[in-house]
Amino acid sequence: MPRLRLSPEVRHGQILDAALNVAAKVGYQRMTRDQIAAAAGASPAAINQRFSTMTMLRRDVMRAAIARGVVAVVAQGLADGNAYAKKASTELKQQAAALLCK
Repeated sequence: MPRLRLSPEVRHGQILDAALNVAAKVGYQRMTRDQIAAAAGASPAAINQRFSTMTMLRRDVMRAAIARGVVAVVAQGLADGNAYAKKASTELKQQAAALLCK
C-alpha cells in the first residue's frame, strides 16, 4: 500500500507538536533534531527542511508553547531569558514562575 503524502502544513504541525512534547520532557534547550524526528516519525532531514536551524525551531516551539499554554516550556524559556517567553501573558508568566519556584 502506498504511503499517503501529508501536506506541508500538516507535516509542519506534526513536527511542531512533537517538538513541544520533547521540550516539555527533556528541556527546551536540550531537545535535539534526532529526538524530535523520532517523536514525529520523521527523519532529521525533514526537521532541517522545515526548521533550518535549531534557533528557528526553538523560536517556533516557544511561540507554540505560549499559544497553547504549555507552562513547563514557557518556564524554561523564562529561566533562559527567552524574548518570546517574556512576551507571554501575565497569567502564563505567573504560572511559569510558580513552577520554577517549586
